Order: sequence, then C-alpha cells, then structure tokens
Amino acid sequence: MKTAFLGLGSNLADRPGILRAAVERLRLDPRVRVERISSVYETKPVGGVAQADFLNLVVEIATTCSPEELLATTRQIENALGRERRERWGPRTLDIDVLWFDGVRSDDATLTLPHPRMKERSFVLTPLAEIAPTLELDGERVDVLAARLDRSGLRCVGNLGQSDVGAALRRDERCGPLEISDGESRRKAAPTVSSDASTGVVVRELAGVLPPEKFFESLAERSGSFFLDSGLEGGGLGRFSFIGFDPFLIFHAKGGTITLTTVTGREAFQGDALAELKKLCEKFRRPPSVADEDAAEIPFCGGAVGGFSYEFGARLEGVQSRSPDDLEMPDAQFGFYDGVLAFERESGRAFAVANPVEAASADEILARLERAVSESGVGRVILNAPVAFSGPGGSESQRRVRDNPPYLEPQANFSKEEYLRAVERIKDYIAAGDVYQVNLAQRFEA
Repeated sequence: MKTAFLGLGSNLADRPGILRAAVERLRLDPRVRVERISSVYETKPVGGVAQADFLNLVVEIATTCSPEELLATTRQIENALGRERRERWGPRTLDIDVLWFDGVRSDDATLTLPHPRMKERSFVLTPLAEIAPTLELDGERVDVLAARLDRSGLRCVGNLGQSDVGAALRRDERCGPLEISDGESRRKAAPTVSSDASTGVVVRELAGVLPPEKFFESLAERSGSFFLDSGLEGGGLGRFSFIGFDPFLIFHAKGGTITLTTVTGREAFQGDALAELKKLCEKFRRPPSVADEDAAEIPFCGGAVGGFSYEFGARLEGVQSRSPDDLEMPDAQFGFYDGVLAFERESGRAFAVANPVEAASADEILARLERAVSESGVGRVILNAPVAFSGPGGSESQRRVRDNPPYLEPQANFSKEEYLRAVERIKDYIAAGDVYQVNLAQRFEA
C-alpha cells in the first residue's frame, strides 16, 4: 500500500460534522486505511473573498489507489457531502486536497504533486507537521518548514474525535504549539488522558446475568472487546472469567511508531514500545481499595489487555524476519480499561468492577457496564448452567454453527502437499547441520 496525505477543509454548514463524515467515508473505502488524523485548526480564509473561517485538518492514509484514483475518490466524497464549485477561493462545504502521494512528483494539470501551494500555507503544514514531522518536501523537513510560517491566524480547536468540537471553539481551547528543538518536533501538551486516584475500586454485584460466553456474543463487535475465559475447573486461578469493552486508551506500536488513541483523538510519535507501555502501566496502576470481602478477591479490576506479536520478540533479539508482513500486524497493541465484568464460575455470581483511573467516575463506569448487561438482549440465564459436550463432533452449539449458515470453511495459506514439501526441506536443513529447530507456521483464514 502507498502512503498519502490529504488536506480537508470546511467553512459551511456543520463544519466539524462535515469533516467527520468525510473521514468516515474514507474509512469505509476498502482501498483506503486511515492511519493518523491531525488536530482540527480554525483558520482565516485566503484569496480575499469575504467568508467564514475554515476548519482544517490533515489525514494520513495507506491506499492501493493510484494518485488519479485517489483524486477521483476525494471528488466523490466532496460531491456526496454537498460540495459546489462556484468560485475560486470561495466558501465550500468540503474541500479535499491530495497533498503528497508516496514521493510521486507530477505536473499534470488535473493533479499536481506535491500540492503546489502547501509550503506556503500554515493551515496545511502545521497539522501535517503534527502527524508527520520528518516528512521531507524538496529536501526539508515539514516541521522545519512549518516553523517558518506565520501562524498568527491559526488556532487549534481540538481533535476530530471530540464529541463537540464546536464547544471547544466556543471555549477557545487550543492545542499545544509545535516546538522545534534539536531537529525534532513535539507537542508541549501531554496525551489527552488523565489519572485520578481519589476514588478506589468499586464493585457491584449483578443479578441474573447471562453466562459469560453468551453475554460476550452480544458485545463482541464493541470497540476493543475481550473475553478472558477461565479454562480451569474449581477455584484458584480458574475462579473468574472477565469481559471488557470500550477502552479509554488504545496503545499501538509498529516499527518504532507509537500511536495512542483516546475518545478525543490520536497522538503518534517515535519511541520504544516497551518503555512507553511501561510508563502507561505505571501511570494507571493502583492497588484495589474495596471493603467488600468478595470484591477484594477479584484478581483483575481493569487495566491493560492486549498482546505482542511473535515477530516483535525476534526484532528485540535482533533477528531479521524474512516473512512478508502481508497482514501488517502491530508489534504490540493494548487497550486500557477502567471497568470490567467479572464472572465467578462456581457460585454463578457476576460483578461490575469500576476502576476510575481516567476521566470517568466510578458511578459512570458502573452505569455503562450495567447498561451493557441490560441491553444484551439474550435474556436472563443462570450463570453456572452446564455446557454439554457430545463426543468428538463437538458441542451442540458448535454443531449448530457448523451445520447452519453463516459458517465459513477455513482456508489455509498453502496446501497439504506444499506443507509436506516444506517439512522435507526442513529435515534436509537439520540433517545438514544448518539448523536444529524450525517452527513451521500455517495460517488459516475464514
């Protein structure tokens, strides 16, 4: 996939809503993956035409489109959201410019790349420098070019993910200014997450809750949902299963780039994945503070849930991977959760657990968890109902899934014959003394 940067602007109708709708349409295009979104900047119009101020932002995407196909896609989005081309420099519902496309240079009359006027515009370079400070234009870094421009008519009004950018506009909130130091561009402002340790962990028992595996079916599509299911019988470590969803922070690491995503937006920077993850864990770590005897025994009350890729371990050891990264899996990804549902297997009891380490209060977290339970829509079932397994054919529920649509047959990434040939090659390598062990991986998809 190719990297491209798009500049979005609007100064008519619901400006924040138009920008959100445009980004969402980009996300819905199967040929486009939205990687990063800058803060939103309010700017004075250029060109001398009397009109309202613009809201501008820059989006980084990865795409399989050609430059011409991407231009056509942006025009379709503009038209769908009511763009009318009446006068140059005039007001517009939505304007999307292709700023830069994977180093392509073009003087075509329809599409000039890089954008011919972007180096003169602070409302383009400032948000671009926020998400891609080291990108070079004509041999100079974007953050250096942005620092030279007059930004007096430019103010940051928040992130597109805010529930009401308009409220931020009325409050005159500003983003942290860009600071150039030792050739690096960074935000003075800290990530938009906060910790409040004034309230301890709060636990509330729930009545008549579904079995965890049934309940999870109702919210498996929720953002960042997870099911840590106990596979052990009896007490001890197998006593509880846990379900969580809607993390307040998502940590994503890939090739040295750290991305933090919250409800208010996204921040990307270069860093060491393990060191940055450790900082976040320390920031939100707090021992439980509960008086209830049962609640004190719950071993997990919220925190970080995620994982590391196999390749990340090899990279830490300095081993170069020869496998293609066709899935573009992250090196590490963790969600941070301020509330979970805990299910005690033997007793059939269920608990909503609030751990208010971020902005939400314990009461707000508990209300969100209880609302998810009440809206599950699967009915009220005894938690410790037995699960019947019927021999080698699997459980009754497994057979229902297999025998009735929508069941998808798993597809392997190579055939049985190819797999066996690979085994023979491995034996030859071992016999020759070149290697002593090989992990042969086969991937199944459906």
